[in-house]
This record gives sequence, C-alpha cells and structure tokens, in this order.
Amino acid sequence: MFVIILLLITIILLLSFSETYKSFHSIRIIEIAKTNDEKAKGLMNRKEKLPVKSGMLFVYDFFNKSQFWMKNTYINLDIIFLDENKNVVGVLENMKARDETLKGIDKEFIYAIEVNAGTVDCMKIKVGDYISFKF
Repeated sequence: MFVIILLLITIILLLSFSETYKSFHSIRIIEIAKTNDEKAKGLMNRKEKLPVKSGMLFVYDFFNKSQFWMKNTYINLDIIFLDENKNVVGVLENMKARDETLKGIDKEFIYAIEVNAGTVDCMKIKVGDYISFKF
C-alpha cells in the first residue's frame, strides 16, 4: 500500500512539473536598438537573412505596447516580446516583408527581438519561455 501511495505522489509531482516547465532558449544578438531612431529603423533596408538563431534586440526604458511594421524591410521576420526577466510574453510570427500594417501584442514588454521568420516555430518558443542573450 505504501508503495502505491508513493508511486501516486511521484506521478502527481511529475505531472505538475511538466505543466510548469518552461524552455530556455539562447539567441545571439547581432545589433541593439536603444534610441528612438534606432528602434524606428530596426532592420529596414536589410536584404540578407540574419544568421540562424540571431536577431536584433530592442531595449525599452519602461513597459510598453509599441507596435512594429515592416516598411522597407526586405526579409520576413518573427518578433519575440519579453518582460524584464527575459520571459516571453508574446510573439508575432511571419511578419511579411514591406508590409506597412502596424502589429503588436496585447501585453506590455521591455525587450523585443527581431529574428528570421520561422525561428519561433523552429525553436519551439512559446509564452513563458526564457530567452538568454549572447553578444
């Protein structure tokens, strides 16, 4: 009987751990946008894809809900939005090149990372995951 109870407790703990487990991902930062001008430009006029698992980091001084567009951007992008602890709070996938439609998420964020389209799916990035930056 004791073994059965111990087994049930172990199963319950494993199930609860798997539900709260978050993935850890690392993205190499090749460029940083801190000023308003740098943020407005983003990856505009870039015609070559970024290196795999690399991106441009946007750093904000406070939580915000800024929107992004693809004006004069010639490569499709995904955008990953992070809180102050580098946890994913939202993503925009497959932003089409040269699309001038403003898009954002309904959550506040401190960081945004622009990466090649398909990166979020390929790396299986989801809300709640942790992203570390490599420079």
